[in-house]
Amino acid sequence: MTELEENERYFSEEILVLYNDLLRFITTLSKDRQLAADIVQDTMETVWRKLDQVRSYNSLKIILETIAKNKLTSYYRKNNTQIHSLPWQDVEEISQLEEEMIVHMMQQEDRRLLLFLVSHLREDHGRIILL
Repeated sequence: MTELEENERYFSEEILVLYNDLLRFITTLSKDRQLAADIVQDTMETVWRKLDQVRSYNSLKIILETIAKNKLTSYYRKNNTQIHSLPWQDVEEISQLEEEMIVHMMQQEDRRLLLFLVSHLREDHGRIILL
């Protein structure tokens, strides 16, 4: 299987299955189905271009929602309008919480990877590192 075929398979099996959930999420935030469809399409294009980076995340739904929400926020800032469903301050607070959650998840993933690597060392080397 070529790299392109592998990417297409991963994208269709892992990313596209979240399309409708993402569309509902952005429609809820924007209260505009057409705008939401445009934002989700932009998100899918971005994910396709950065597929190697996206693969490293455990929770694809969270990273897709974060990308889409950031695109929506950028759209509103560029057009000097506000999000209708939430007060602007709440969107900023949610954004900070999501960023903190993503950082926390990445730290957990780093710990898991480190423990996995240490577990594959010789027993005496692994003990030295753990001590």
